[in-house]
Amino acid sequence: MDGQWKQLLLTLSKHLEEKNIKHLVLLQGIPARDAELISNNSLKLLQYLEQSNKIHPENPDALLKMLSSIERNDLKKYVKTFMTNRGISTDVADTGMKVHHPDYIIKGSPCGICLIISNEVFPPKSGRNFNRYGTLVDEKSLEDTFNWLGFAVDLRKNCTRDQILQALKDVASKDHRMYTAFVCCILTHGDKGEVYGTDWKPVQLVEIKKLFEEGICKSLSGKPKIYFIQACRGDGQDFGFLKPPVESSDQTSQPSDEQDVGQNFDDFHTEAEADVKANAVRDPAAHRKAVCRTNFYFVFPSAQGHKAILDKTKGSWLISSICSVLQQEAQTLNLRDMMVKVNDKISDMESNLRGRYKAIPEIEDNLDFENVYFMPSMSYRKYCISEGEVLPRDNGANE
Repeated sequence: MDGQWKQLLLTLSKHLEEKNIKHLVLLQGIPARDAELISNNSLKLLQYLEQSNKIHPENPDALLKMLSSIERNDLKKYVKTFMTNRGISTDVADTGMKVHHPDYIIKGSPCGICLIISNEVFPPKSGRNFNRYGTLVDEKSLEDTFNWLGFAVDLRKNCTRDQILQALKDVASKDHRMYTAFVCCILTHGDKGEVYGTDWKPVQLVEIKKLFEEGICKSLSGKPKIYFIQACRGDGQDFGFLKPPVESSDQTSQPSDEQDVGQNFDDFHTEAEADVKANAVRDPAAHRKAVCRTNFYFVFPSAQGHKAILDKTKGSWLISSICSVLQQEAQTLNLRDMMVKVNDKISDMESNLRGRYKAIPEIEDNLDFENVYFMPSMSYRKYCISEGEVLPRDNGANE
């Protein structure tokens, strides 16, 4: 590491706050095992990002973008001084940067469509049961939460590959001019870069993105397109670090009595997001063009290549945490800050099923806005009362 670069990282580390570190761990998709090593040490985080080739002295533009993603534009002056000393034009770097617009409010009645694709029943393989017990809990949580947030919920159950694509095409072909956002929740099996229909045929995530690109689904152009993908992303398992034993709590998932722990993998399902990022070729006229694949916000239940966790009685860690945090915080916090809370919630969970598994969500954030807010007309508790529903006693939704 050269002296100027080392000094830059040291300077930035002195100014990064604890919340900035948490945001970066989440946005950069750092696995739980590595996040434990980093802890709240900002210098260790920057060194980790350098070792992972996410920042580099020959590409300070990536560091500028990273600071933009955590809303620390005040620290860019240190990076630009480094660039000037190295003979790198700061104007060129800024031209290639993503420009964040002011806060965006998701509003309207309805404010948009929430498509939920929930696959529970799958054909057995080699005599093994692969039904996704627990997804009905996620279904209900998502329906209740997004109805409350003002979305028109479209639930599709047990879809084959073709039916998944058709459901997405149906929504993409609609006129969204009256809406301010789109939400898509996919609950199924999957693998690296793909999710499965109930016929075990894959749908590539790049296919899903293509349908909603700004230049194709034009009535959603300039609006947030938010995806919650509950499915594993490969076969990897995160065991975390060995810690002193603690008393069991609701944050520990255990298999039900009837489950054959030795052979039934119903609580773990597969999915993964392909790396679609290519090396950018700088176009002098790029500032005159609109980016096709923008305003996407993908939330995955685990790091790339890892399994996700679905509890048969409580639903998945990801969806249950998202719904809980939305219900408690959507009236005051923006989307990114709420996902940090989701990350914190899941990082404290641990499964006893065939090993003490951990998981950490991963986010792909291409939103053009500094902050995205929902605008529910009332608290979740009052909404449930108005709908005649009874809240569980441990629900923490605000009054």
